[in-house]
Amino acid sequence: MKKVRQIIAWIGIIVIIGLVIATFVLSIIGNGLSLGMLILTMGVSMVFWVLLWFLRVMEKRNSASEAEGNSNQDTE
Repeated sequence: MKKVRQIIAWIGIIVIIGLVIATFVLSIIGNGLSLGMLILTMGVSMVFWVLLWFLRVMEKRNSASEAEGNSNQDTE
């Protein structure tokens, strides 16, 4: 699960850097989409944060259930 989190984090970094560069270029050109791109950049950042947080919670839940399953097998 750690590998999945790392892959998603790297994808997020690349996407966010691309959005920041696109926002910068659109702002220099004077395009009206620069505000929308800025909002999109913040939104994508939050979505990736929530996704990584959810994966971390699921990883803890899986490890706790595995530990509980191992303790139940020991008592049987």
